[in-house]
Amino acid sequence: MEFCSTVDNTAPREVLEEQVAQWHDFYNRDRTHSAVHSKTPNARFHELIEVLPTVEAVQAAYTPPLKKYLTNNHYYWAMPDAL
Repeated sequence: MEFCSTVDNTAPREVLEEQVAQWHDFYNRDRTHSAVHSKTPNARFHELIEVLPTVEAVQAAYTPPLKKYLTNNHYYWAMPDAL
């Protein structure tokens, strides 16, 4: 909501896209957030980078489900192997 109140929504799309990019940078690099101990999201990410697993580590640790799944629109249910 902060962004919407700072721009003219009748501006051309290219102008709005540039303003969104600038807001995104400000929001993640300059604006502090109470949810990350009054730090910027970028600063908090760099604090955690050493403990975050790599994509390869996550993929190596992944075990596919052993049960069949049936789909009904958007939802999935785990079904017994007998089905």
